[in-house]
Amino acid sequence: MNNSTVKENGQDQTFHRNRVRAILLKHPEIQNHFGPDSFSLFWIVALVLLQITMAAFLRGSSWVLIIGTAYLFGAFVSHGLMVLVHDATHYLISKHRWVNRLSIYFANLPGILPYAESFRIFHMQHHAKLGDPIEDLDVPGARENDWLKKSPLHRAFWITFYFLFISSRIFRLSESKTGHSGIFINILVQIFFSMAVAHFLGLHALLYLALSFFFSVGPHPLGARWIQEHSLASEKQPTFSYYGPLNALSFNMGYHLEHHDFPMVPWSKLTKVHKIAHEFYDSMDSFSSWSGLVMRFIWRGPQQKNDCISI
Repeated sequence: MNNSTVKENGQDQTFHRNRVRAILLKHPEIQNHFGPDSFSLFWIVALVLLQITMAAFLRGSSWVLIIGTAYLFGAFVSHGLMVLVHDATHYLISKHRWVNRLSIYFANLPGILPYAESFRIFHMQHHAKLGDPIEDLDVPGARENDWLKKSPLHRAFWITFYFLFISSRIFRLSESKTGHSGIFINILVQIFFSMAVAHFLGLHALLYLALSFFFSVGPHPLGARWIQEHSLASEKQPTFSYYGPLNALSFNMGYHLEHHDFPMVPWSKLTKVHKIAHEFYDSMDSFSSWSGLVMRFIWRGPQQKNDCISI
């Protein structure tokens, strides 16, 4: 397959369609793993309650303790909830669509910022328009890529404030979807939740939740996820996987190539897809260290395919 042609047409999903055909021809049993994992609903409830409990425990604590706990603990909980929002977006929490929609709002609560509904809208577009330099908002645009190539300082700033960069990508679209009613509902729910936390638990508790979200998408080994998935230049493949130990704390989000091949498989079964069709994944470029990837990306920037190897 000529991947450069795919790039020109902004149709990187062709890469995955061809792979899926080949994989299912050889391993049709993968289809047994399609469909929701209802146990994910337990994880959403448990993590939301855990994060609120930790916020309550930290009320009145020192800034040092709050920041340290948010970095070492809260970031993983916040990131885990984002992964479960991702699965709910694909209707992989329940066979009932309304359960998935409500799960998105509930899982977003400790994240403070109202990201869930806008993520749902633009993530589905990401799958439909994978690699499109305008329509795929998970991929840095031309100006953003040019900015990333300038210096290590620019890339460190990008990782630290990634949530601002991805939010700004909406201005690339010719037709804005920010008027969607679900986004306004999401905003109102988050405002009321934040006010309740501040009133009943205090501002230190609210700060802990906000910092947990900030670290989960920014200056943290978890921040490498945004680099790993789609921010590296390669003619070989448009998506990359991470097979390191932090998958155990991030609901297998590192299995990104597997997810794009089979978005109908829940997080809990992506490792089974990899094991069944290992010959289709072992030959692809991947990463084994998120922290190492962050440092390499900052100092060396997005590199070509020969540099996208396991680190």
